[in-house]
Amino acid sequence: MDIEQSLPGFVNPDVYPDSKSLPGLGNSGETSSVLQSQAEASLTADTLLAPDTPTERIAPPQPDPLLDESRDAVELLGEVLAEAKTCVRCSLAEARTNVVFGVGDPKADLMFIGEGPGADEDATGEPFVGRSGQLLTQLLKDEMSLTREQVYITNVVKCRPPGNRDPKPEEIQACDRFLVRQLQLIAPKVIVTLGNPATKTLLNTTTGITKLRGSKHEFKYPGGMATLIPTFHPSAALRNTANLPMLREDLVVARQELLSQS
Repeated sequence: MDIEQSLPGFVNPDVYPDSKSLPGLGNSGETSSVLQSQAEASLTADTLLAPDTPTERIAPPQPDPLLDESRDAVELLGEVLAEAKTCVRCSLAEARTNVVFGVGDPKADLMFIGEGPGADEDATGEPFVGRSGQLLTQLLKDEMSLTREQVYITNVVKCRPPGNRDPKPEEIQACDRFLVRQLQLIAPKVIVTLGNPATKTLLNTTTGITKLRGSKHEFKYPGGMATLIPTFHPSAALRNTANLPMLREDLVVARQELLSQS
């Protein structure tokens, strides 16, 4: 396992150069410098205040109810879904029919992450139900002896990009909070990324799926860690049948990794 990634904040400026201008992104040293300057300015202002001058204090951060370990993960995941259904953080919300959040076992040890919904998924609100989804379902059965109900399937973005194009960096950034929540609450042991966009996003890499497929990577998310294994998106196997045997091989690798952690 050779790559470690921490969340949240999936968008890597080296992978998506345009993301350097996005709010909250950019050079970490610049960010630290700005925060330090703000802190120094605040300290100076407090020092200059007269002793009897009331000062306004910022309330301490409140505990995140979605991270409350005393609550059931299924219930919490439902709350994240409810929030996602009202999300308008990016332009993908304008044309969507349904938010496509995720499907499967909310306590699954194995999670599949694709790039985004297609037309069939947008119409039904369920990920991977078109031809690619049908192939994935068959491969789960053939290579892993699993059903869709025994794994969890989702995408990097929850709304359909127009024309089934790859999601843009700002769209991924707007949606990453939901994927982070899913990872926290489901806590998978093995993650299979399907295709280039999902793989590059989660691993913060510019390396293509052809070189990365079938390899194992240590992947850290808030509150947990998983083995991440990239492979082709099922649509790539439908377009080029030469990719199908490699996709099958990668799922066997994922199955072996899952068994080793059981």
